[in-house]
Amino acid sequence: MGAQPPTKKLLALVRKAGVLRTHELESHGISRVYLKRLVDSGHLDRIGRGLYTLADADLGEKRGLAQASKRVPHGVICLLSALRFHGLTTQNPFEVWIAVDQKARRPAVSYPPLRIIHLSGKAFRSGIEDHRVEGINVRVYCACPCDESNSAISGGSWMSPSKPKNVAASVRQKLTNLSKQRGEEFQFILSEYAIERLLYRISCSKHSERFVLKGAKLFSLWADQPHRATWDLDLLEQGR
Repeated sequence: MGAQPPTKKLLALVRKAGVLRTHELESHGISRVYLKRLVDSGHLDRIGRGLYTLADADLGEKRGLAQASKRVPHGVICLLSALRFHGLTTQNPFEVWIAVDQKARRPAVSYPPLRIIHLSGKAFRSGIEDHRVEGINVRVYCACPCDESNSAISGGSWMSPSKPKNVAASVRQKLTNLSKQRGEEFQFILSEYAIERLLYRISCSKHSERFVLKGAKLFSLWADQPHRATWDLDLLEQGR
C-alpha cells in the first residue's frame, strides 16, 4: 500500500487537532503549500495568522478560547471569559480574557482579540483547570476555591468549604441567591464577584503595594449602603 497523499494526511491531522498551527506541519513532513491548496479548495479555513481548521468545523462560542489557548499556550482563561466558560454569565465578551505570568512577554496575537491580564506567583498559578476544546488543551481558572488559595473567579468565604460535583451550577446558584437576597441585578452581582476576585489575586502578588483602590468602589467599604453602584474598578498605580 502506497503512502497516504499529503492532502489526506493534512486533513486527518487538522481533524484530530481541531485547530492546527503552521509550524506543526514540520514534524509531519508536510509542505505548507498544501495548506493553501486546501484553503483554496474550500476544505480548510484560515481563522487567524498561522491557524487553520476544517471548513465545516463547528467550535461554537468556545472557538475563541481554543484559538487563544493555541496561540498563548502558557496563558490561563480568566475573569469574564472564565465566567462565560463555566456558564455563570450570558455575557459573551468580544475579547478573550487571558492571564499570563508577570515576567512573560505580551503575546503578539492579532486574532483572536485578547485582553491580557498580568499576574504573578500564587495569584497566577492557583486554581487552574485543564479542559479539552476540540482537541486543544484550554487552561481555565476554576469557579470556586480549588485548594487553600482562591481562584481568579472564586466566591470567597460564603462558598461551601467542600467542592460540589457541579461547580459552575453551584456558584451560579449562590450568586443568584445573593442577588435575590440583596434585591440587586444578577449581572451586577456577577461583576462584583469578578472584581473582588481580581483584587484578591492582586493582593496575593508581589505588586500588591503598587496599587491603591480609588473611585466609587470605595463606597462599599465605607458604608453598608454605598452612595451608588459601580460596575467598574478604579486603581491608582504607583511609580516603579
